[in-house]
Amino acid sequence: MEENVFALLSKKIVAAVIAIGSMFYSTISGVIPQFEEVNLEAKGDRLVLSTRLVNCFSEDLDRIFSSGQEIQIHFLVEVIGVNTDEAIHEMTFYHSVEYSLVEQIYEVFCSHHGERRDGLSLEEAKVMLAEVDEIAVAGSRDLSSGEEYSVLVTALMEEIDLPGMDERLNLMFYWSSQKPVATSDPFEGDIFRQ
Repeated sequence: MEENVFALLSKKIVAAVIAIGSMFYSTISGVIPQFEEVNLEAKGDRLVLSTRLVNCFSEDLDRIFSSGQEIQIHFLVEVIGVNTDEAIHEMTFYHSVEYSLVEQIYEVFCSHHGERRDGLSLEEAKVMLAEVDEIAVAGSRDLSSGEEYSVLVTALMEEIDLPGMDERLNLMFYWSSQKPVATSDPFEGDIFRQ
């Protein structure tokens, strides 16, 4: 019973600190997140993507991660025809982090692999949140021989509700209101036959 009271009290204190710091969004010194190079590899009949978000976490976001609320980073991956500029295939997935105020550990869930890890430190959780590793983005049947394609990757965070705050907290302010976007080098549709 004491642990539940402690957890509730901690949530309220953390929320109050975040709420006070976020009252004036113009004073938030957000980071400008980026993706590292987008790597593509043909594995069997699947085109697999790997990349990583960098410069995406600040001390303010660290405090929000420790609030006990689930925080999600959403990813959109689009395979685009270079000549048509149209998406021929797209997928979305997310990574989430949640902190246990009682156990003082982080849990990360990666929806694309269905992988959940707990017992993490903050630094371990941030590594897992930022890593986009071996995501199958298209199959050999999705691509046409002789056509050129590229892969576009975008990330964003949504608004969240925190106890003690009347308005939703827009997490994108902590990314200077900028969605990180990366584009792969162009590749041929017959990448599976190379």
